[in-house]
Amino acid sequence: MTLLDVANLLQFATAGTAIALAWKRRSYRPVALLFAVVTLADWIRLWIDRGILSDTPRPYTGAARAGYHAEQALFLTWPAGLAAVAGWVFHGRRPWGVAIAYGAVLASLALGYPQIRQGSLATAYLAIHIVAFGYALTCIVQRLLKATIEIEQIAVTFSTVISLAALLGPYTGHDWTVRWRFAQFANVVLYAILTYRQGVLLWNPSRSSS
Repeated sequence: MTLLDVANLLQFATAGTAIALAWKRRSYRPVALLFAVVTLADWIRLWIDRGILSDTPRPYTGAARAGYHAEQALFLTWPAGLAAVAGWVFHGRRPWGVAIAYGAVLASLALGYPQIRQGSLATAYLAIHIVAFGYALTCIVQRLLKATIEIEQIAVTFSTVISLAALLGPYTGHDWTVRWRFAQFANVVLYAILTYRQGVLLWNPSRSSS
């Protein structure tokens, strides 16, 4: 079993335990929705990559290009979703602003293709992730200066901090294999922590009650 397989299994476990916990604690529902959507998005991305894009000549055209842009939209559900949920659980902000920014980014990537691909796309992805995670971190710091945080806020904090660390994997250095392995390891750590934490709360209802 590869490191990626472990990360995928733990991601599925995280989504499952988050959904179960959300039934007991209403305020955890945005977090559960985030993990469920991102998990589904990753599985669909895998299907698109293997079933549509893997053997298609580049630059993509027609149906392949549509699939490519759909894969981009699914890939960016994590930074966009984490930013939206951070604003929601820390400050009660509705996600419309993040949704508009997410749509604008997708439109820019689609209209800029095929100029925005390969190295330029990696740079764009890095900027998008830094902005999204930076916004989430700002929401966290602002709240920490005022009050203690709840379990859904702890989950978002873990996710943000580890996601920022994971950027060191795929976007820095020169060895592609080492970079992505680092990112996969960060995902394993994140999902293992969240699965354990959510599992403990499920077994101890008194600690997860509203």
